[in-house]
Amino acid sequence: ELSDAVLRRKNHAAIADEMADVLAWVCSFANLLNVDLSAALAKKYNGVCPRCKKAPCECTDTP
Repeated sequence: ELSDAVLRRKNHAAIADEMADVLAWVCSFANLLNVDLSAALAKKYNGVCPRCKKAPCECTDTP
């Protein structure tokens, strides 16, 4: 549903709503599997931007 909203260029509110659904699903799934999302994110990204790898972020373009 999120990809459909983005690809069909739906309005910002519709995309935000679908993103909220995805995040809720991921958080619920992590909880069921006893995955600490905070720890996983900290380990993977180590406090830096995942795109430019800098802290603070130095990205100048938009995704």
